[in-house]
Amino acid sequence: MKYVFLVAFILLLLASLVTWSISPSASETPVIYWVTDSNPARIDQVKLFHDWLIKNGHFVTKKFDSRDELLAFLARQKSFAHAIEHQNQNGKSLVDGTISDSNFPIEIKIPVVELRLDMANNDQSKKVIQGVSGVASDVIDMFSGGEMRYYQAMGLLKDITEVAKPGGYSLDKTYEAVVPELAIASDDGRLTQYMFPCNVSVPMYVVNNATFKQHGIKPPSGAWTIDEFEATGRAFVTKANEGRPRRTVFFAEWFSHDILRGAFGGSRFNETLTACTMDDLASRRTLEKYYQWTYVDRLFPSEADRSSFTTDSGYGGQSAQLLVSDDPDRGQVGLLLSGRWMFILFRQITESRVQMGKTPLDLGAAEPPSSEFRCSKMATRAAGVYSGSKHPEFAELFLSFLASEEYNMQIVRDADALPPDPKYTKIDAYISPVDFPEEAGVHAPFAEAAIEIAVGNSYSPFALDSEVSRIEREEASKFMNGLQNLEETLKIQTRLVNDLIARRLNEDPTLKPRYELLVARQKQIDEFKSRLVETKKGEPIPDEMKIPRELISNPHHLAYYKTIGWIK
Repeated sequence: MKYVFLVAFILLLLASLVTWSISPSASETPVIYWVTDSNPARIDQVKLFHDWLIKNGHFVTKKFDSRDELLAFLARQKSFAHAIEHQNQNGKSLVDGTISDSNFPIEIKIPVVELRLDMANNDQSKKVIQGVSGVASDVIDMFSGGEMRYYQAMGLLKDITEVAKPGGYSLDKTYEAVVPELAIASDDGRLTQYMFPCNVSVPMYVVNNATFKQHGIKPPSGAWTIDEFEATGRAFVTKANEGRPRRTVFFAEWFSHDILRGAFGGSRFNETLTACTMDDLASRRTLEKYYQWTYVDRLFPSEADRSSFTTDSGYGGQSAQLLVSDDPDRGQVGLLLSGRWMFILFRQITESRVQMGKTPLDLGAAEPPSSEFRCSKMATRAAGVYSGSKHPEFAELFLSFLASEEYNMQIVRDADALPPDPKYTKIDAYISPVDFPEEAGVHAPFAEAAIEIAVGNSYSPFALDSEVSRIEREEASKFMNGLQNLEETLKIQTRLVNDLIARRLNEDPTLKPRYELLVARQKQIDEFKSRLVETKKGEPIPDEMKIPRELISNPHHLAYYKTIGWIK
Protein backbone atom coordinates (compact mmCIF):
# COMPACT_ATOMS: atom_id res chain seq x y z
CA MET A 1 0.00 0.00 0.00
CA LYS A 2 2.81 2.42 0.78
CA TYR A 3 4.10 2.04 -2.78
CA VAL A 4 0.68 2.97 -4.14
CA PHE A 5 0.78 6.23 -2.16
CA LEU A 6 4.36 6.86 -3.24
CA VAL A 7 3.51 6.42 -6.91
CA ALA A 8 0.41 8.63 -6.52
CA PHE A 9 2.52 11.33 -4.87
CA ILE A 10 5.11 11.24 -7.66
CA LEU A 11 2.42 11.42 -10.36
CA LEU A 12 0.74 14.37 -8.65
CA LEU A 13 4.09 16.12 -8.32
CA LEU A 14 4.95 15.57 -11.98
CA ALA A 15 1.50 16.73 -13.05
CA SER A 16 1.84 19.89 -10.97
CA LEU A 17 5.26 20.65 -12.41
CA VAL A 18 4.07 20.06 -15.97
CA THR A 19 1.02 22.26 -15.42
CA TRP A 20 3.23 24.99 -14.02
CA SER A 21 5.77 24.72 -16.83
CA ILE A 22 3.20 24.97 -19.64
CA SER A 23 0.94 27.60 -18.06
CA PRO A 24 0.72 30.82 -20.05
CA SER A 25 3.23 33.34 -18.84
CA ALA A 26 3.50 35.90 -21.65
CA SER A 27 3.23 39.15 -19.75
CA GLU A 28 5.04 42.44 -19.91
CA THR A 29 4.73 42.91 -16.15
CA PRO A 30 5.43 40.63 -13.17
CA VAL A 31 2.73 38.02 -12.55
CA ILE A 32 1.41 36.63 -9.27
CA TYR A 33 -1.04 33.74 -8.93
CA TRP A 34 -3.94 33.41 -6.50
CA VAL A 35 -5.04 29.86 -5.66
CA THR A 36 -8.67 30.13 -4.63
CA ASP A 37 -12.07 28.50 -4.99
CA SER A 38 -13.95 28.22 -8.28
CA ASN A 39 -16.24 31.21 -7.89
CA PRO A 40 -17.26 33.60 -10.70
CA ALA A 41 -16.84 36.50 -8.26
CA ARG A 42 -13.07 35.97 -8.33
CA ILE A 43 -12.92 37.20 -11.93
CA ASP A 44 -14.48 40.51 -10.91
CA GLN A 45 -12.13 40.69 -7.93
CA VAL A 46 -9.10 40.35 -10.20
CA LYS A 47 -10.40 43.30 -12.27
CA LEU A 48 -11.04 45.25 -9.10
CA PHE A 49 -7.49 44.56 -7.88
CA HIS A 50 -5.96 45.93 -11.09
CA ASP A 51 -8.18 49.03 -10.83
CA TRP A 52 -7.15 49.46 -7.19
CA LEU A 53 -3.45 49.26 -8.07
CA ILE A 54 -3.67 52.19 -10.48
CA LYS A 55 -5.92 54.22 -8.19
CA ASN A 56 -3.46 53.85 -5.31
CA GLY A 57 -0.31 54.65 -7.25
CA HIS A 58 0.94 51.12 -7.88
CA PHE A 59 1.50 51.51 -11.61
CA VAL A 60 4.13 52.08 -14.26
CA THR A 61 3.74 54.43 -17.21
CA LYS A 62 4.00 53.00 -20.72
CA LYS A 63 4.31 55.05 -23.89
CA PHE A 64 2.53 54.05 -27.10
CA ASP A 65 3.52 55.66 -30.40
CA SER A 66 0.58 54.45 -32.44
CA ARG A 67 -2.97 53.15 -32.22
CA ASP A 68 -1.91 49.76 -33.57
CA GLU A 69 0.74 49.44 -30.87
CA LEU A 70 -1.85 50.16 -28.17
CA LEU A 71 -4.34 47.65 -29.56
CA ALA A 72 -1.64 44.98 -29.80
CA PHE A 73 -0.78 45.57 -26.14
CA LEU A 74 -4.41 45.29 -25.11
CA ALA A 75 -4.70 42.03 -27.03
CA ARG A 76 -1.72 40.65 -25.10
CA GLN A 77 -2.79 42.05 -21.72
CA LYS A 78 -6.55 41.51 -21.74
CA SER A 79 -6.69 41.41 -17.93
CA PHE A 80 -5.59 45.07 -17.82
CA ALA A 81 -8.34 46.34 -20.12
CA HIS A 82 -10.72 47.09 -17.24
CA ALA A 83 -8.03 48.94 -15.30
CA ILE A 84 -7.20 51.33 -18.14
CA GLU A 85 -10.59 51.79 -19.82
CA HIS A 86 -11.24 55.06 -17.97
CA GLN A 87 -7.88 56.54 -18.97
CA ASN A 88 -9.36 58.25 -22.03
CA GLN A 89 -8.18 60.95 -24.39
CA ASN A 90 -10.69 63.71 -25.14
CA GLY A 91 -13.57 61.44 -24.17
CA LYS A 92 -12.38 58.59 -26.38
CA SER A 93 -11.98 55.14 -24.82
CA LEU A 94 -8.58 53.47 -24.89
CA VAL A 95 -10.21 50.04 -24.82
CA ASP A 96 -12.79 50.04 -27.59
CA GLY A 97 -10.35 51.33 -30.17
CA THR A 98 -12.18 54.56 -31.07
CA ILE A 99 -9.23 56.76 -30.19
CA SER A 100 -7.84 58.44 -33.31
CA ASP A 101 -4.24 58.42 -34.58
CA SER A 102 -3.93 62.12 -33.83
CA ASN A 103 -3.87 61.39 -30.10
CA PHE A 104 -0.55 59.55 -30.34
CA PRO A 105 1.97 59.25 -28.86
CA ILE A 106 0.26 58.74 -25.47
CA GLU A 107 1.26 57.48 -22.03
CA ILE A 108 -0.92 55.02 -20.11
CA LYS A 109 -0.80 53.84 -16.50
CA ILE A 110 -0.29 50.08 -16.28
CA PRO A 111 -0.73 48.05 -13.03
CA VAL A 112 2.64 47.21 -11.51
CA VAL A 113 1.72 43.52 -11.32
CA GLU A 114 -0.74 41.17 -13.03
CA LEU A 115 -2.90 38.89 -10.88
CA ARG A 116 -3.95 35.56 -12.37
CA LEU A 117 -6.35 33.03 -10.89
CA ASP A 118 -5.38 29.44 -10.08
CA MET A 119 -8.66 27.63 -9.39
CA ALA A 120 -7.45 24.21 -10.52
CA ASN A 121 -5.08 23.67 -7.59
CA ASN A 122 -7.26 24.66 -4.63
CA ASP A 123 -7.27 21.10 -3.26
CA GLN A 124 -5.22 20.89 -0.06
CA SER A 125 -3.00 18.06 -1.31
CA LYS A 126 -2.16 20.00 -4.47
CA LYS A 127 -1.32 23.13 -2.51
CA VAL A 128 0.98 21.15 -0.22
CA ILE A 129 2.72 19.30 -3.08
CA GLN A 130 3.28 22.52 -5.02
CA GLY A 131 4.39 24.31 -1.87
CA VAL A 132 7.11 21.81 -0.94
CA SER A 133 8.11 21.67 -4.63
CA GLY A 134 8.68 25.42 -4.73
CA VAL A 135 5.99 26.21 -7.32
CA ALA A 136 2.92 27.15 -5.27
CA SER A 137 0.81 30.20 -6.06
CA ASP A 138 1.97 33.48 -4.54
CA VAL A 139 -1.31 34.00 -2.68
CA ILE A 140 -2.93 30.98 -1.04
CA ASP A 141 -6.52 30.82 0.17
CA MET A 142 -7.18 28.79 3.32
CA PHE A 143 -10.48 27.97 4.98
CA SER A 144 -9.62 27.56 8.68
CA GLY A 145 -7.04 28.26 11.32
CA GLY A 146 -6.38 24.52 11.36
CA GLU A 147 -5.41 24.57 7.69
CA MET A 148 -3.24 27.64 8.30
CA ARG A 149 -1.39 25.90 11.14
CA TYR A 150 -0.82 22.86 8.93
CA TYR A 151 0.84 24.92 6.18
CA GLN A 152 2.74 27.05 8.68
CA ALA A 153 4.22 23.97 10.34
CA MET A 154 5.66 22.96 6.95
CA GLY A 155 7.15 26.39 6.42
CA LEU A 156 4.89 27.27 3.48
CA LEU A 157 3.53 30.58 4.83
CA LYS A 158 5.31 33.92 5.16
CA ASP A 159 5.18 35.69 8.51
CA ILE A 160 3.38 38.94 7.66
CA THR A 161 3.32 40.43 11.17
CA GLU A 162 5.76 43.26 10.47
CA VAL A 163 4.39 44.25 7.07
CA ALA A 164 0.70 44.01 8.00
CA LYS A 165 0.51 47.28 9.94
CA PRO A 166 2.01 49.55 7.26
CA GLY A 167 0.10 47.55 4.65
CA GLY A 168 -3.24 48.25 6.36
CA TYR A 169 -4.16 44.60 7.01
CA SER A 170 -3.09 44.06 10.61
CA LEU A 171 -5.24 42.06 13.02
CA ASP A 172 -6.88 45.18 14.47
CA LYS A 173 -8.47 45.79 11.06
CA THR A 174 -10.77 42.80 11.38
CA TYR A 175 -12.97 41.01 13.96
CA GLU A 176 -11.40 40.07 17.29
CA ALA A 177 -12.93 36.59 17.25
CA VAL A 178 -11.36 35.73 13.88
CA VAL A 179 -7.79 36.28 15.12
CA PRO A 180 -7.19 32.56 15.99
CA GLU A 181 -7.92 31.78 12.32
CA LEU A 182 -5.26 34.24 11.12
CA ALA A 183 -2.48 34.20 13.69
CA ILE A 184 -0.66 31.87 16.06
CA ALA A 185 -0.09 32.92 19.68
CA SER A 186 3.16 32.16 21.45
CA ASP A 187 3.22 31.12 25.10
CA ASP A 188 3.88 34.72 26.13
CA GLY A 189 0.82 35.90 24.20
CA ARG A 190 2.65 37.40 21.20
CA LEU A 191 0.71 36.94 17.95
CA THR A 192 2.37 36.00 14.67
CA GLN A 193 0.09 36.82 11.73
CA TYR A 194 0.01 34.66 8.59
CA MET A 195 -3.29 35.58 6.91
CA PHE A 196 -5.91 38.26 6.37
CA PRO A 197 -9.59 37.51 5.63
CA CYS A 198 -11.11 37.44 2.15
CA ASN A 199 -14.43 37.21 3.97
CA VAL A 200 -15.70 36.19 7.41
CA SER A 201 -18.61 33.97 8.36
CA VAL A 202 -20.59 33.41 11.55
CA PRO A 203 -23.21 30.63 11.52
CA MET A 204 -26.72 31.86 12.28
CA TYR A 205 -30.10 30.30 11.76
CA VAL A 206 -31.69 31.73 8.61
CA VAL A 207 -35.46 31.71 9.24
CA ASN A 208 -38.12 31.23 6.59
CA ASN A 209 -40.62 33.67 8.09
CA ALA A 210 -43.28 32.72 5.55
CA THR A 211 -43.21 29.06 6.60
CA PHE A 212 -43.67 29.92 10.27
CA LYS A 213 -46.49 32.36 9.52
CA GLN A 214 -48.17 29.74 7.33
CA HIS A 215 -48.35 27.43 10.36
CA GLY A 216 -49.45 30.17 12.75
CA ILE A 217 -46.18 30.27 14.70
CA LYS A 218 -44.21 33.42 15.45
CA PRO A 219 -40.88 33.31 13.55
CA PRO A 220 -37.88 33.21 15.89
CA SER A 221 -35.38 36.07 15.87
CA GLY A 222 -32.44 37.31 17.91
CA ALA A 223 -31.25 35.41 20.97
CA TRP A 224 -33.14 32.44 22.44
CA THR A 225 -32.47 29.64 24.88
CA ILE A 226 -32.26 25.92 24.20
CA ASP A 227 -35.57 25.45 26.06
CA GLU A 228 -37.22 28.04 23.77
CA PHE A 229 -35.63 26.36 20.75
CA GLU A 230 -37.12 23.01 21.75
CA ALA A 231 -40.58 24.38 22.53
CA THR A 232 -40.78 26.30 19.26
CA GLY A 233 -39.44 23.32 17.34
CA ARG A 234 -41.97 20.88 18.78
CA ALA A 235 -44.84 23.24 18.01
CA PHE A 236 -43.54 23.79 14.48
CA VAL A 237 -43.11 20.13 13.49
CA THR A 238 -46.46 19.18 15.05
CA LYS A 239 -48.34 21.86 13.13
CA ALA A 240 -46.40 21.47 9.87
CA ASN A 241 -46.89 17.69 9.69
CA GLU A 242 -50.57 17.53 10.62
CA GLY A 243 -52.41 15.02 8.47
CA ARG A 244 -49.25 13.65 6.83
CA PRO A 245 -48.56 9.89 6.79
CA ARG A 246 -44.88 10.52 7.59
CA ARG A 247 -42.78 13.43 8.77
CA THR A 248 -41.54 15.44 5.82
CA VAL A 249 -41.18 18.87 7.43
CA PHE A 250 -38.49 19.50 10.05
CA PHE A 251 -37.64 22.38 12.32
CA ALA A 252 -34.01 22.68 11.20
CA GLU A 253 -31.65 20.84 8.90
CA TRP A 254 -28.91 20.47 11.51
CA PHE A 255 -26.93 22.12 14.30
CA SER A 256 -23.21 22.37 14.94
CA HIS A 257 -21.91 20.05 17.68
CA ASP A 258 -19.13 22.53 18.46
CA ILE A 259 -21.53 25.48 18.85
CA LEU A 260 -23.92 23.41 20.96
CA ARG A 261 -21.08 22.25 23.22
CA GLY A 262 -20.00 25.89 23.51
CA ALA A 263 -23.54 26.86 24.52
CA PHE A 264 -23.19 24.40 27.42
CA GLY A 265 -19.87 26.05 28.38
CA GLY A 266 -17.57 23.36 26.94
CA SER A 267 -14.80 22.99 24.40
CA ARG A 268 -12.90 20.18 22.69
CA PHE A 269 -9.82 21.01 24.77
CA ASN A 270 -8.88 22.27 28.21
CA GLU A 271 -7.79 25.84 28.90
CA THR A 272 -4.19 25.31 27.76
CA LEU A 273 -5.04 23.11 24.75
CA THR A 274 -2.90 20.29 26.16
CA ALA A 275 -5.65 17.70 26.59
CA CYS A 276 -8.96 16.73 25.02
CA THR A 277 -12.01 17.23 27.25
CA MET A 278 -14.72 15.70 25.05
CA ASP A 279 -15.72 13.39 27.91
CA ASP A 280 -16.96 16.27 30.07
CA LEU A 281 -20.53 17.24 30.98
CA ALA A 282 -20.87 19.75 28.14
CA SER A 283 -19.98 17.13 25.50
CA ARG A 284 -22.34 14.64 27.15
CA ARG A 285 -25.22 17.11 27.05
CA THR A 286 -24.38 17.95 23.42
CA LEU A 287 -24.70 14.37 22.19
CA GLU A 288 -27.76 13.72 24.35
CA LYS A 289 -29.53 16.78 22.95
CA TYR A 290 -28.58 16.04 19.37
CA TYR A 291 -29.92 12.50 19.69
CA GLN A 292 -33.11 13.78 21.35
CA TRP A 293 -33.71 16.39 18.64
CA THR A 294 -33.14 13.85 15.88
CA TYR A 295 -34.83 10.67 17.11
CA VAL A 296 -37.15 11.68 19.97
CA ASP A 297 -38.49 15.15 19.20
CA ARG A 298 -37.77 14.64 15.46
CA LEU A 299 -36.80 18.29 15.03
CA PHE A 300 -33.89 17.34 12.71
CA PRO A 301 -33.91 14.85 9.82
CA SER A 302 -32.24 11.50 10.48
CA GLU A 303 -29.91 9.82 7.99
CA ALA A 304 -32.91 7.91 6.63
CA ASP A 305 -34.82 11.17 6.20
CA ARG A 306 -31.85 12.70 4.42
CA SER A 307 -31.73 9.79 2.00
CA SER A 308 -35.39 10.36 1.25
CA PHE A 309 -34.78 14.06 0.63
CA THR A 310 -31.87 13.22 -1.66
CA THR A 311 -34.22 11.07 -3.76
CA ASP A 312 -37.25 13.32 -3.61
CA SER A 313 -35.90 16.83 -3.63
CA GLY A 314 -32.20 16.94 -4.31
CA TYR A 315 -31.14 17.34 -0.70
CA GLY A 316 -27.41 16.94 -1.32
CA GLY A 317 -26.02 20.42 -1.78
CA GLN A 318 -29.54 21.89 -1.91
CA SER A 319 -29.93 23.17 1.64
CA ALA A 320 -31.21 26.53 0.48
CA GLN A 321 -33.82 24.87 -1.71
CA LEU A 322 -34.97 22.80 1.26
CA LEU A 323 -35.46 25.95 3.35
CA VAL A 324 -37.51 27.77 0.72
CA SER A 325 -39.45 24.83 -0.75
CA ASP A 326 -43.10 25.53 -1.43
CA ASP A 327 -43.89 21.81 -1.42
CA PRO A 328 -43.75 20.26 2.08
CA ASP A 329 -44.47 16.84 0.57
CA ARG A 330 -40.97 16.94 -0.90
CA GLY A 331 -39.21 18.07 2.27
CA GLN A 332 -38.95 21.37 4.03
CA VAL A 333 -37.27 23.03 7.03
CA GLY A 334 -38.06 26.20 8.91
CA LEU A 335 -34.46 27.05 9.82
CA LEU A 336 -31.10 26.67 8.11
CA LEU A 337 -27.77 27.09 9.92
CA SER A 338 -25.62 29.13 7.56
CA GLY A 339 -23.40 32.15 7.05
CA ARG A 340 -24.49 35.29 5.21
CA TRP A 341 -22.93 33.88 2.03
CA MET A 342 -26.05 31.77 1.48
CA PHE A 343 -27.84 34.96 0.42
CA ILE A 344 -26.00 34.77 -2.89
CA LEU A 345 -28.23 31.77 -3.67
CA PHE A 346 -31.30 33.20 -1.94
CA ARG A 347 -31.13 36.20 -4.27
CA GLN A 348 -31.12 33.91 -7.30
CA ILE A 349 -34.13 32.04 -5.88
CA THR A 350 -35.98 35.31 -5.24
CA GLU A 351 -35.31 36.43 -8.80
CA SER A 352 -36.77 33.18 -10.14
CA ARG A 353 -39.79 33.47 -7.83
CA VAL A 354 -40.54 37.01 -8.98
CA GLN A 355 -40.30 35.95 -12.64
CA MET A 356 -42.93 33.29 -11.88
CA GLY A 357 -45.20 35.86 -10.26
CA LYS A 358 -44.46 34.80 -6.68
CA THR A 359 -43.49 37.03 -3.77
CA PRO A 360 -39.82 37.49 -2.83
CA LEU A 361 -38.43 35.31 -0.06
CA ASP A 362 -39.29 36.50 3.46
CA LEU A 363 -36.24 35.60 5.53
CA GLY A 364 -35.02 36.46 9.02
CA ALA A 365 -32.13 35.50 11.28
CA ALA A 366 -31.88 33.96 14.75
CA GLU A 367 -28.86 33.18 16.88
CA PRO A 368 -27.89 29.60 17.69
CA PRO A 369 -29.77 28.76 20.92
CA SER A 370 -27.87 29.18 24.18
CA SER A 371 -27.74 27.66 27.64
CA GLU A 372 -24.85 28.73 29.88
CA PHE A 373 -23.24 30.75 27.10
CA ARG A 374 -24.40 32.71 24.03
CA CYS A 375 -21.98 31.82 21.27
CA SER A 376 -21.37 30.98 17.66
CA LYS A 377 -18.13 30.07 15.90
CA MET A 378 -16.05 32.25 13.64
CA ALA A 379 -15.04 30.99 10.21
CA THR A 380 -13.13 32.62 7.37
CA ARG A 381 -11.75 32.23 3.91
CA ALA A 382 -8.42 33.98 4.30
CA ALA A 383 -5.34 34.58 2.17
CA GLY A 384 -1.69 34.11 3.06
CA VAL A 385 1.57 34.69 1.20
CA TYR A 386 3.53 31.66 0.00
CA SER A 387 6.96 31.67 1.66
CA GLY A 388 8.57 30.71 -1.67
CA SER A 389 6.91 33.49 -3.68
CA LYS A 390 9.21 35.22 -6.16
CA HIS A 391 7.20 38.40 -5.73
CA PRO A 392 6.24 38.58 -2.02
CA GLU A 393 5.96 42.38 -2.15
CA PHE A 394 3.20 42.10 -4.77
CA ALA A 395 1.45 39.29 -2.90
CA GLU A 396 1.44 41.55 0.14
CA LEU A 397 -0.13 44.29 -1.99
CA PHE A 398 -3.00 41.89 -2.60
CA LEU A 399 -3.55 41.59 1.17
CA SER A 400 -3.67 45.40 1.33
CA PHE A 401 -6.34 45.22 -1.36
CA LEU A 402 -8.40 42.80 0.79
CA ALA A 403 -8.49 45.47 3.50
CA SER A 404 -9.46 48.23 1.06
CA GLU A 405 -12.79 50.00 0.74
CA GLU A 406 -13.17 48.77 -2.85
CA TYR A 407 -12.87 45.09 -1.92
CA ASN A 408 -14.96 45.35 1.27
CA MET A 409 -17.75 47.11 -0.60
CA GLN A 410 -17.87 44.35 -3.19
CA ILE A 411 -18.34 41.78 -0.41
CA VAL A 412 -21.08 44.00 1.05
CA ARG A 413 -22.88 44.25 -2.30
CA ASP A 414 -22.54 40.58 -3.25
CA ALA A 415 -23.52 39.22 0.22
CA ASP A 416 -20.46 36.96 0.08
CA ALA A 417 -20.38 36.49 3.88
CA LEU A 418 -19.11 39.41 6.01
CA PRO A 419 -16.56 41.96 4.74
CA PRO A 420 -13.06 41.62 6.28
CA ASP A 421 -13.32 45.03 7.99
CA PRO A 422 -16.28 45.23 10.43
CA LYS A 423 -16.73 48.96 9.88
CA TYR A 424 -18.37 48.17 6.54
CA THR A 425 -21.18 46.28 8.30
CA LYS A 426 -22.39 49.52 9.88
CA ILE A 427 -23.28 51.30 6.64
CA ASP A 428 -26.69 51.46 4.97
CA ALA A 429 -25.52 49.51 1.92
CA TYR A 430 -24.91 46.52 4.21
CA ILE A 431 -27.86 46.90 6.59
CA SER A 432 -30.55 47.65 3.99
CA PRO A 433 -29.44 46.79 0.42
CA VAL A 434 -31.26 49.11 -1.99
CA ASP A 435 -31.52 46.46 -4.72
CA PHE A 436 -32.93 43.88 -2.29
CA PRO A 437 -35.48 45.69 -0.08
CA GLU A 438 -36.90 42.36 1.13
CA GLU A 439 -33.57 41.76 2.94
CA ALA A 440 -33.79 44.84 5.16
CA GLY A 441 -33.00 43.80 8.72
CA VAL A 442 -31.69 40.31 7.95
CA HIS A 443 -27.99 41.18 7.45
CA ALA A 444 -27.39 43.19 10.62
CA PRO A 445 -27.78 40.15 12.97
CA PHE A 446 -24.86 38.38 11.24
CA ALA A 447 -22.57 41.34 11.84
CA GLU A 448 -23.79 41.75 15.42
CA ALA A 449 -23.10 38.07 16.07
CA ALA A 450 -19.55 38.43 14.73
CA ILE A 451 -18.85 41.15 17.26
CA GLU A 452 -20.99 40.13 20.25
CA ILE A 453 -21.13 36.32 20.44
CA ALA A 454 -18.62 34.84 17.96
CA VAL A 455 -15.80 32.82 19.52
CA GLY A 456 -12.57 31.74 17.89
CA ASN A 457 -12.03 28.05 17.25
CA SER A 458 -9.82 25.96 19.52
CA TYR A 459 -6.69 24.48 17.92
CA SER A 460 -4.24 22.43 19.94
CA PRO A 461 -0.59 22.94 18.91
CA PHE A 462 -0.08 19.23 19.64
CA ALA A 463 -2.76 17.69 17.38
CA LEU A 464 -3.73 18.14 13.73
CA ASP A 465 -7.16 19.80 13.64
CA SER A 466 -8.40 17.76 10.68
CA GLU A 467 -7.67 14.55 12.59
CA VAL A 468 -9.42 15.81 15.71
CA SER A 469 -12.49 16.70 13.63
CA ARG A 470 -12.45 13.31 11.90
CA ILE A 471 -12.34 11.45 15.22
CA GLU A 472 -15.20 13.43 16.72
CA ARG A 473 -17.31 13.10 13.57
CA GLU A 474 -16.81 9.34 13.26
CA GLU A 475 -17.42 8.56 16.93
CA ALA A 476 -20.50 10.81 17.14
CA SER A 477 -21.87 9.06 14.05
CA LYS A 478 -21.47 5.68 15.72
CA PHE A 479 -23.46 6.91 18.70
CA MET A 480 -26.19 8.47 16.57
CA ASN A 481 -26.55 5.24 14.58
CA GLY A 482 -26.73 3.00 17.65
CA LEU A 483 -23.32 1.36 17.16
CA GLN A 484 -22.02 2.39 20.59
CA ASN A 485 -23.48 3.96 23.69
CA LEU A 486 -22.89 7.46 24.99
CA GLU A 487 -20.29 6.48 27.60
CA GLU A 488 -18.22 4.59 25.04
CA THR A 489 -18.41 7.47 22.58
CA LEU A 490 -17.24 10.08 25.07
CA LYS A 491 -14.37 7.94 26.33
CA ILE A 492 -13.20 6.75 22.91
CA GLN A 493 -13.14 10.13 21.18
CA THR A 494 -11.29 11.68 24.13
CA ARG A 495 -8.77 8.85 24.29
CA LEU A 496 -8.12 8.93 20.54
CA VAL A 497 -7.47 12.68 20.52
CA ASN A 498 -5.19 12.43 23.56
CA ASP A 499 -3.37 9.61 21.74
CA LEU A 500 -2.81 12.04 18.86
CA ILE A 501 -1.23 14.49 21.28
CA ALA A 502 1.01 11.82 22.82
CA ARG A 503 2.09 10.58 19.39
CA ARG A 504 2.93 14.11 18.23
CA LEU A 505 5.08 14.69 21.31
CA ASN A 506 6.94 11.42 20.71
CA GLU A 507 7.51 12.25 17.04
CA ASP A 508 8.67 15.80 17.78
CA PRO A 509 10.51 16.01 21.14
CA THR A 510 11.15 19.74 20.57
CA LEU A 511 7.50 20.31 21.52
CA LYS A 512 7.89 18.78 24.98
CA PRO A 513 9.26 21.87 26.79
CA ARG A 514 6.32 23.91 25.58
CA TYR A 515 3.90 21.13 26.48
CA GLU A 516 5.32 20.86 29.99
CA LEU A 517 5.09 24.63 30.47
CA LEU A 518 1.43 24.60 29.48
CA VAL A 519 0.66 21.56 31.65
CA ALA A 520 2.11 23.45 34.61
CA ARG A 521 -0.18 26.37 33.76
CA GLN A 522 -3.12 23.99 33.58
CA LYS A 523 -2.44 22.87 37.15
CA GLN A 524 -2.58 26.51 38.25
CA ILE A 525 -5.86 27.01 36.37
CA ASP A 526 -7.36 23.88 37.94
CA GLU A 527 -6.50 25.22 41.40
CA PHE A 528 -8.25 28.52 40.63
CA LYS A 529 -11.29 26.66 39.25
CA SER A 530 -11.59 24.43 42.31
CA ARG A 531 -12.03 27.55 44.43
CA LEU A 532 -14.24 29.39 41.93
CA VAL A 533 -16.83 26.61 41.70
CA GLU A 534 -17.39 26.95 45.44
CA THR A 535 -18.38 30.63 45.20
CA LYS A 536 -22.07 31.33 45.57
CA LYS A 537 -23.97 32.41 42.47
CA GLY A 538 -24.54 36.16 42.36
CA GLU A 539 -21.85 37.03 44.88
CA PRO A 540 -18.97 39.26 43.68
CA ILE A 541 -15.71 37.38 43.07
CA PRO A 542 -12.54 39.02 44.41
CA ASP A 543 -9.80 39.61 41.81
CA GLU A 544 -7.34 37.40 43.67
CA MET A 545 -9.66 34.43 43.12
CA LYS A 546 -9.98 34.98 39.35
CA ILE A 547 -7.86 33.18 36.74
CA PRO A 548 -5.09 35.34 35.24
CA ARG A 549 -5.86 35.88 31.58
CA GLU A 550 -2.32 35.06 30.46
CA LEU A 551 -2.64 31.47 31.71
CA ILE A 552 -5.41 30.62 29.22
CA SER A 553 -4.71 29.69 25.58
CA ASN A 554 -8.13 28.38 24.53
CA PRO A 555 -10.28 31.15 22.92
CA HIS A 556 -13.49 29.48 24.08
CA HIS A 557 -12.51 29.51 27.74
CA LEU A 558 -11.29 33.10 27.51
CA ALA A 559 -14.69 34.21 26.18
CA TYR A 560 -16.79 32.00 28.47
CA TYR A 561 -14.91 32.82 31.68
CA LYS A 562 -15.10 36.52 30.85
CA THR A 563 -18.90 36.15 30.65
CA ILE A 564 -19.19 34.44 34.05
CA GLY A 565 -16.63 36.70 35.72
CA TRP A 566 -13.81 34.20 36.21
CA ILE A 567 -11.11 36.13 34.30
CA LYS A 568 -8.81 38.57 36.07
